Amino acid sequence: MRYEKSSQESSDNTDGSHDGSHDGFHDNYFDVDYYDSEPTDVGSSRQNLPVFRNVECTSNDNGASVTQPAEGNPLVDPLLQLTGAASDEPVNMPTIEASNSTFSDGSNLHKGKYFNTKKDLKRKLSDITMKGNFEFWTRKSNQSLWVIECIDPNCSWRLRASKIVPELTKFVIRKYVGIHSCSLLNKNDNHHQVTYVVIGEQVAPQYVGVEEGPCPKGVQTFARTKLGVQISYYKAWRGRKHAHTLIRGSLEQSFHILPSYFHMLKKLNPGTVTHIEVNGESIFKYLFLAFGVAIRGFHYMRKVVRIDVTFLKGQYRGVLLVATTQDGNWKCYPLA
Repeated sequence: MRYEKSSQESSDNTDGSHDGSHDGFHDNYFDVDYYDSEPTDVGSSRQNLPVFRNVECTSNDNGASVTQPAEGNPLVDPLLQLTGAASDEPVNMPTIEASNSTFSDGSNLHKGKYFNTKKDLKRKLSDITMKGNFEFWTRKSNQSLWVIECIDPNCSWRLRASKIVPELTKFVIRKYVGIHSCSLLNKNDNHHQVTYVVIGEQVAPQYVGVEEGPCPKGVQTFARTKLGVQISYYKAWRGRKHAHTLIRGSLEQSFHILPSYFHMLKKLNPGTVTHIEVNGESIFKYLFLAFGVAIRGFHYMRKVVRIDVTFLKGQYRGVLLVATTQDGNWKCYPLA
């Protein structure tokens, strides 16, 4: 907007002084930005934003009059004016490019280091990748050889290990480059090297001497805070199950030791009655257990027997039947 001073205003300020209300005055005129609002297409990201029009404002004795912009006077978008781009040109936003760098995996591995088995070597590499938040892929693997490289094809990190002699299970590192030359952006806290087995081995000490231990949500929190990795609920559940197996053994192992357990019960508790029923393929069907002390005490109980049943919700399902009676104080007395 252009504002021109009238002759009266010029004469009132011949001494060069002003009251501060016309700081923008020049000798004959000053520029003013005038806002106008023009709606754009529906779907446009800049709908109903103000645009600048350059207009001329002249002043006379009767007051100021505003004229429309001259023909060909362009409309200027303030957003484009800030970015310095023309209204008909796309705005080029700055981009960030990832640069390569070198960093160590932080391990103590070296050429010539021995491991008792290939499984021990894999577990060691899983711990290293979990702490360093990087991944590797297997180039070649068999019973006597294991070759792995960083998941970035341009990275220099790699390891090659093989058996000392074919007859033994010991593995030795033949070649090892522990420096990464890939971008730091390739670091990932949720990669396939963090298996449920690794999680279970790390969280297993928290299940020693307790009845329940952490739930799957607690295992997720442990992995995030202590190990620095993100795992799914399903992986946390499998890790918890694996930790239970490491501390208490598997369910299959428990069924296998039932005969030995019953043998020790009858040896240490005279009069105990036990029985295990299996089918023709030696598959478990059911068992019976009654302690000798409970059988002897039944002669002094009230002649009432109650049967209760509950459903087992473990992997192999089934039901648990319990026989009880009452003593002289009307309390429950277990029988079998």
